[in-house]
Amino acid sequence: MYNKDLIENVRQWKKDEEIYSKELGKTVEKAESPMLKLILTIASLDSYKHSIVYGFIEEMLNKGNEVPMLQESKEVLKSLENHILEESKAMEFLINVLEDNNIKNDKFLEFAFKLIYKDEVLHHILLHDAFNALINLNDNTMKELYEAIDNWIKPN
Repeated sequence: MYNKDLIENVRQWKKDEEIYSKELGKTVEKAESPMLKLILTIASLDSYKHSIVYGFIEEMLNKGNEVPMLQESKEVLKSLENHILEESKAMEFLINVLEDNNIKNDKFLEFAFKLIYKDEVLHHILLHDAFNALINLNDNTMKELYEAIDNWIKPN
């Protein structure tokens, strides 16, 4: 079992991220600049997302991974497959948009589209590797997911 201090720290970070998300959301309402609103909204949503991830971490620290991924239903697999296809379409759209000179010349639009593209690539990696782990009926294929994420977050 894991250290109780780690579990408590994770629980506290979960609460803190929820608070940060709400506070940033209130700040967005006061801002007028579209760029500032965009940045604050992204930070708020990321803090909210982090609080959810901390919740899953806490659950794993307390209970472990009691339900192997291999037991997921065909409905879950179909949903993953459909979303992977949609992510591919989104990435193709965004690549085309980002190659447009009008977008390249508008730094705000370029910035906003790049933010979406970055997330779509990450989602595609996560969903693709989780799907492969499920269809290969081998939890060890999750290693590919962890390696892909490690490569994604390494500093250049």
